[in-house]
Amino acid sequence: MAPRKPGMFSAWSGGRNLLSGDDTATTGSRRLGWLNILPFTLKNHAVAMISEFVGTFMFLLFAFGGTNAVNTAPAEEQPPSLAANPAKLLYISLCFGMSLAVNAWVFFRISGGLFNPAVTLGLMAVGGLEYIRGALVIISQLIGGIAAAAVVSGILPGPLAVSTGLGGGTSVVQGLFLEMFLTAQLVFTIFMLANEKHRATFIAPVGIGLSLFIAELMGVYYTGGSLNPARSFGPAVVTGQFDTYHWIYWLGPIMGALVASGFYLLVKSLEYESVNPQQDDTGEATVPADLLSNAEIRRIDSLVSGTSRPIFQELAIKLAKEGPVKHEPAKRRVRGVLGSRFIFDTQEAEYVWEHPYYPVFYIPLKSIEGGPGKLSKDGPSGEGYWIGSLAVDQRKTRLVCFEGGRLDGLVKITAGYLDAWFVEDEKLLGPHPKDPYKRIECLHSTREIRIEVDGQVVARSTSNVFLFETMLRTRYYLPQTAVLDWSMLKESSSGSFCPYKGQAKYYSLKVGDKEIEDAVWYYEYPLPESAAVQGLLCFYNEKVDVFVDGKKEEK
Repeated sequence: MAPRKPGMFSAWSGGRNLLSGDDTATTGSRRLGWLNILPFTLKNHAVAMISEFVGTFMFLLFAFGGTNAVNTAPAEEQPPSLAANPAKLLYISLCFGMSLAVNAWVFFRISGGLFNPAVTLGLMAVGGLEYIRGALVIISQLIGGIAAAAVVSGILPGPLAVSTGLGGGTSVVQGLFLEMFLTAQLVFTIFMLANEKHRATFIAPVGIGLSLFIAELMGVYYTGGSLNPARSFGPAVVTGQFDTYHWIYWLGPIMGALVASGFYLLVKSLEYESVNPQQDDTGEATVPADLLSNAEIRRIDSLVSGTSRPIFQELAIKLAKEGPVKHEPAKRRVRGVLGSRFIFDTQEAEYVWEHPYYPVFYIPLKSIEGGPGKLSKDGPSGEGYWIGSLAVDQRKTRLVCFEGGRLDGLVKITAGYLDAWFVEDEKLLGPHPKDPYKRIECLHSTREIRIEVDGQVVARSTSNVFLFETMLRTRYYLPQTAVLDWSMLKESSSGSFCPYKGQAKYYSLKVGDKEIEDAVWYYEYPLPESAAVQGLLCFYNEKVDVFVDGKKEEK
């Protein structure tokens, strides 16, 4: 029997996933009914506060515990100066970096895994966190720091030796700016790895932990390596010892968070994605239009603009001058959500094909002007267009508005720049709407499909589903039992979304010494119109040899 892979045989599980989706199957998934009496927003604030308290407590518990261990070791076992003990510096740095990585990974899905008032302030400054939520979790983080220091003091022998202090002849001013720069580096890492969504977001806690690790390597000897008011405040409260310069462990990290926030907002306003548009790609030269990932869609957007200037501006110049490939009324009710409010609600949206691959929604300017958002012309402008922003509920998004020409009075807002889009009453899934001129047809077929790599048969089946999609090549979906040797398949972290089929997961294929990345995909939970391919495997025609009734398909 083939080895069971993640997601394998899900098509025959009746839609019941005992590990994630079945509330009646496990005790851990049961809901607390009394929470329903709380307003939704208040309940979420409470959960975030609890998460940040526990997360900060666990992060600093292990970091303080390791630091205390080396700082209270018998004097005869230590060199007289910390500077002469790089092993001690490395140990403390590892304690903080690894503890942050693990606990941020654990609590990331609940409250974001912040554990640091400076990081929280930075996210509030860039619009990534509501002010009320931010203020509440900062309180939880400070209490968590005190609790961690108190527990370490109580359960470990000897005095509590985890307080931060200046060393090596460091002056107060030097300590202040050292804390600022170290914190700026940490906060900017968090912005780019966690706040910005990309292919590697799921391992962001590793990069964040490494960022704290290298900061501690430099900072521990000179300032104690705080970078976090909760980290310094907790031990000071427990020991009752506040140095006269304790304030630098508040002001320094806050200054660093603001520096990082300012630089982050700068690169965002300059549309940094257009400078290196292929940084998130898989390395493939071409990607079929039916398998476009979000990163590849951004690459197409950048290719439309054709230069390294900001995508919005370059696209605006091109469309204002040349017009789109085509456009037409969508004849659907389209709404957009930013923060907690609908910022437009229109039945006059248009499908606009900026390139030949798929349409996007453009919204009438009058629909936005009549909404709750504050519209500002704060970006560059040119003949036939202007770039601005729309702000609501302390959130802001970018847009481009066209004046004159074929797109007169229409506004482009990139789908990913809003929290949600609704077409009629259905949420838009993926980065663009369905093409009204494209259809999907899934047909069962007994024609033999054979998959080969360099002459070796990988899979064979006479019970398949052929998926026909307008203007695209036929895709052949095989049952999972068609694979001759499941050891050749390796689960991939890649993913893509199709508005007709849903979220795809991938396998890489290894045949002998040859490994083909993302050679196979499948839809664990396809959309209704493609339900026939649920759990079936599709081999990338462009990467393997596909034979239909013995005839080889062109790549």
